[in-house]
Amino acid sequence: MATYPPRECGIATFTKDLITAMDKKFSPSIKSKILVMNNKNDINYENIEEVLFDIADNDISA
Repeated sequence: MATYPPRECGIATFTKDLITAMDKKFSPSIKSKILVMNNKNDINYENIEEVLFDIADNDISA
């Protein structure tokens, strides 16, 4: 669970770099998937293959 590009922040960049490295090392036996914290709920992650879900970080029911 993390932020993820296209969000512009250091954690998003780190997460992208980390899953890219993990997938490269362990492919095809492991394929990373991400649960994205979408703090403004303003980014559409539907077409990003590695994103399983995005949740609004201000939604306490999530």
